[in-house]
This record gives sequence, structure tokens and C-alpha cells, in this order.
Amino acid sequence: CDRVRLVGRICRMRPSPISLKALDHHLSTMGLNMIQMAHVLALLWDRVKLIFVPSLFCSPLVVLLLLLSSASAQNPLGIRTERPSSGRAIETNQGWMVPYTQTIPGCDIAFEMMPIPAGEMELKIPGTAERVTVAIEPLWVGKYEVTWSEYEQYMAEYRHFKVIANPKIVADATFVSAPTMLYSPEEVYAYSLTKEHPACTMTQFAARQYTKWLSLQLKQRYRLPTEAEWMYACSAGDLEQKNAPTELANFAVCESDKTGPNTVGTRKPNAWGLHDMLGNVSEWVIDGQPDGGQLRRIGKQSVFDSIQWTSSRVGHWALGGSWSSRYDNCSVFAKEVSNDEWWSSDPFIPLSPWWLCGDPWLSIGFRIVRPLNEGTAEEWTRYWEPDSEELKRDVDSNIQTGRGINGRPLISPRLRKPFSKLKEPTKH
Repeated sequence: CDRVRLVGRICRMRPSPISLKALDHHLSTMGLNMIQMAHVLALLWDRVKLIFVPSLFCSPLVVLLLLLSSASAQNPLGIRTERPSSGRAIETNQGWMVPYTQTIPGCDIAFEMMPIPAGEMELKIPGTAERVTVAIEPLWVGKYEVTWSEYEQYMAEYRHFKVIANPKIVADATFVSAPTMLYSPEEVYAYSLTKEHPACTMTQFAARQYTKWLSLQLKQRYRLPTEAEWMYACSAGDLEQKNAPTELANFAVCESDKTGPNTVGTRKPNAWGLHDMLGNVSEWVIDGQPDGGQLRRIGKQSVFDSIQWTSSRVGHWALGGSWSSRYDNCSVFAKEVSNDEWWSSDPFIPLSPWWLCGDPWLSIGFRIVRPLNEGTAEEWTRYWEPDSEELKRDVDSNIQTGRGINGRPLISPRLRKPFSKLKEPTKH
């Protein structure tokens, strides 16, 4: 109702130049804010593709009909009622899962997702001969690792949030924390010569916040894979590697003859169409080093129940090996565990929740997944938000001292344009 009333009021206004601050003041008198306006205007533009004409939108009822007009009988994204005549397709109780491409709002950057079938994954319990069986549900997995061209759209929110920051607005579930500016962009980008290189140096928390940001942008739920999901997708369901490639160099960027990762997709995909699952950059997963004595339970478990959570700001896992790994350390079983050394060059206290600043910072990245069956809101909170009190304190402290910020994302290209001309915030 607020959105309908707001658009009705704005559309009756006589067009005139108005500053951001003046507009913010005008909206506050109506009990609203700029971010609400941003979402409304973006929603209208994306759905009706019309330029504002006050006479056309004079009635809130018309606006309401426009807001609802996007509801259609189309299938969910990546689902077909019938099997396509060509290409990869996975049959499910909701239809045929197929590959799809989605564009990030506000730019022309797109990413591709590949369907992965349901199955089972056996994980060994460390220090024992026991195994746990994880029931993997159908999901889509990123065809490539997340690139700089994608990740920089999320990084740009730092500037947007700085401009529209309003201390009166209380953070809620629609807020994300934006990564601060890179500490050493010249050094980082020297290893990634193009925007199609995999994004790297972000922390596991920043990767999870990216998936939340992307989910809010696209109204689809994305997250990091769990360890079980990642290993299942990497091995194409063949954990025993009976059909593993004999020429690993054709599938993985390891023991690189240059310093840094390759552009994504330069090697052959695995049997399920996924590139660079091994090598290039090690990939963050949800799981981490378990608390003392805390191990997975024996028996069959769901994906969520199989996750091993860490109660520390460190101890998160990155899998698959990287461009700097030897070929014998570039496998579905390769695992790196974050520790304090990964922030050894960070000049601040508390340490950055968004960026690594020490080896192996230039060889850590991630890819995204989207489950067919989304699960509960409580599960998604755990997927996206700080997974330990220690990390939460670091995030809150950085935001309170001005070395970080959170807010609601802007989603329209026409709303982003004014911000691109504003002065860059002070580096932190």
C-alpha cells in the first residue's frame, strides 16, 4: 500500500529538478524514504518499460494494476513443462530443469546456471572409518566462478550506501553489508587482467553477502554450495572418480605458468557442464572447521543438516585447489582452511569481514548455487548472515566505526546512474 500511495503522490507532482537531499526530506514527511522510492520506480520501469507520464499514472488504482501486471503463467526460471529437443535437462516433480542465463539488474552483466540432478553424496567423518550419506536435492550451479564483472556490481553498493545512508532507518532482513574498497586494488587487479577473471580475495562472509544481495536483486534465492553439494557437483556424482579425466591440465588451471588465475572457462567442463571446478581459484563453501568434537552424525541426512558450522571468524573451507596448487593437490578432495594468517597484512583492528589480506588471498573465490526447493527462512538466514558471534561483532564494529556500511540495494540502472557521478567515498 505504501508503494501504491507513494507512486500516486510522486506522479501527481509537477516535474522539476530536485536534489537528492530535498527529495529525501520530501519523502520523510510522508513517512517513507529514498530506498523505498528507488524500489518502486525500479519495479515500475522493469515491469512496464514506460517513461513516467503524470497523466497516465494519475490514479493509484492504475499503479496497482501495473505492479501486478507482471504476474503471468510463465514457468519458474529454469523450468520447462516439456523436455527440450536439445541441451541438458533434468526431470523433476516440478518439470524439466534446464540451463538458464540471468542478467544482474542495472547492467548488462549476465551469468549462467547449470541444472544438477538429485542424488546421494557420501562424506567421510574425519578420524573415523564412518561415513555420512547426504541426500542432494536438485539444484542449479554456476557454470563458471563468479567474475569481477559480476562482483564489482555488488562492490558498487558501498558508494551507493554511503550516499543514501540514513541513521534513522533500522537494519532489517532486506539489508546487506557492502564490501569496503579494496586495500590494494593495483596488486589485486594485476593478477586479474580482465573482468572475466574470477573475483578473488573476498572473505567467506563477503561471498555469502554477495549471494544475499544477488537474491534480493533477482527475487531468486542464491547461496554458496555446501561441502556435500560442491563435491557432488565437482565429481559429477562420481566421488570414486571412476571416470575422472586422465589429462587434468585440460580441465584445471593448476601449477600455472603465470602468476594468477585464468579467465573463467578456458578449460574443458566436467560431465555436468561446469568449468573450473578444479583449480583457477579455490571456492568457498558454507561449511567450516567444526567445533571441538562436533562431527557429522552417522546415517542419511539432508543437505542443511549435514553442514558443519564454525563458531569462529576463521575456519571456513575453500575447495578444489587453485592456480597455485600442484596438480596432486588439485582435486575434489582438496581443502584449504582459513586462519588468521589470511589477514596477516590487514592494518586494521578488528580485521576486515569483507577482504582477505594475506596469502592465499589471490587464489580464493567462489561460485553460486540455487536449489530447486528453497527450504525455510531460518535456513536462509544461516546461509547469508554471520555464522559466529565473533564475526558478527567484527561486522558491527566495522560499520559503527565507519569502515563498513549496510543498506538496501538499488536495483534500477536509471537509479544507479546519478550515483556514478557522485564523489567517491573516502577509502577505508
